[in-house]
Amino acid sequence: MHSSCENVIVTPEGEWVCLDTGEVLRESSFAEYIAVSRHSSTPETATPVSFKTHDMNIGARMSDFSSARNPLRRSLRTSKYATSSISRSEVPTITALQKLKEMVEILKIPTSVHETAALILRSYLDSVSRRPGRVEQYVAASIAKAVEIHGIPISSGEIAKAAGVEVESVQKAILQMSQTDVVKSLVRKSIAKARFRGYSTKMRRIEEFINRLVTNLGLDPEVKRIALEFVKVSLKAGSGASIKTFHGKKSAALAAAAVYLAARLLNYDVSQKKIASILELKESNIRKHYRFLIDNVAIIVYV
Repeated sequence: MHSSCENVIVTPEGEWVCLDTGEVLRESSFAEYIAVSRHSSTPETATPVSFKTHDMNIGARMSDFSSARNPLRRSLRTSKYATSSISRSEVPTITALQKLKEMVEILKIPTSVHETAALILRSYLDSVSRRPGRVEQYVAASIAKAVEIHGIPISSGEIAKAAGVEVESVQKAILQMSQTDVVKSLVRKSIAKARFRGYSTKMRRIEEFINRLVTNLGLDPEVKRIALEFVKVSLKAGSGASIKTFHGKKSAALAAAAVYLAARLLNYDVSQKKIASILELKESNIRKHYRFLIDNVAIIVYV
């Protein structure tokens, strides 16, 4: 502590501030170990100024029970939780954020995407009183939505596998999360940002998936060029009632279908099964999406 200042307060954010000068003497002084016993089974998830921390930027929330200070009203239950950093109602959120942290490390997700996933997950958990299914599917869904918003080439299937849940349950959770105001706002901002920079978020993500597949399969860069051309030409081919859009189409499956078609066109011996395994897709998804790509496009592909 600063020796020249004796009038100090600690802000809710954990900063030590001198009331005489307004000087910040110490930043982020709260830490999980301050209030949590070393033998506590409560998961620790705390970093300063981050949606990833369980109590929104405060490393340890100190309870203040007046009954705990009154010997006549003190009970075993009250004295047990009077020094706890969390309440029971927060445990599900802490558990979910801890699992999110573990999955992010497994998938090597960038910090910015982790923050977005945490924001999505928190907003959803705050909006529902009870959630059906396992917490892992909602954690996986928050990551899937975050990587979509940021254009990261990781499929829902890969995320579901890392979480140990069925991809169908993750997709169902994604639909539920997509109805929250936070997710709608994030999507709008992402689209507006992309338009300002002159590109489509969906197209950019498809291109990232194509790059990843071409690299993993060891294919020639020409495969990438033709695969991208398939996607672009296919979108322009429709007209009137049959005009084509990305609506309802998965970026990973479109990229996989485009790479498969381009590779076979250039006589590469690449199977749908091998491509599907890289992105944890079903072969049926690739077949469905390559029909979308070649309909109304005057190119004959021998398969």
